[in-house]
Amino acid sequence: RSLSASIETGFDRAWSAIRDGNITTLLVMAILWWFGDQLGEPKVIGFALTMIIAVSTSMFVAFFVTRTFLRLLVGTPMSRRMTLFADVKGRESPSLGL
Repeated sequence: RSLSASIETGFDRAWSAIRDGNITTLLVMAILWWFGDQLGEPKVIGFALTMIIAVSTSMFVAFFVTRTFLRLLVGTPMSRRMTLFADVKGRESPSLGL
């Protein structure tokens, strides 16, 4: 399988988990915002707003920016160095020291 096909397959398989996790977080933050509004707690509303902005930004970057950078990388000579993307046979992986 080519590097390009592997990248696309990886993004396709990961997208559902990324989407589900982030949408769940956004729903919880919307509920938290509502509770903060009902209780008159601006700190809770601020936290919910901060999380909504952070999760939305993270999802945008994960889907558009990272995918675009990897697609651009595939067209460069650096992408021919498979040691960047896969373990080379016959070479030991470095120990984590755990």
